[in-house]
Amino acid sequence: MAYSVYRAFTYKDFSYPYFEKLQPSIYRRSGGNILNGLKVWPDDSPPLSAARQA
Repeated sequence: MAYSVYRAFTYKDFSYPYFEKLQPSIYRRSGGNILNGLKVWPDDSPPLSAARQA
């Protein structure tokens, strides 16, 4: 996974197949176009709900 992100940004090849598979797991703050990080939990996960309330 880390290599796919590294490769996509190093070579500016965002159509790299393994990076494309990761894109749904990349967090975009407020639905924007900027990549902010990797999702650790699914949107409906109890740990995520607890983290948002903290």
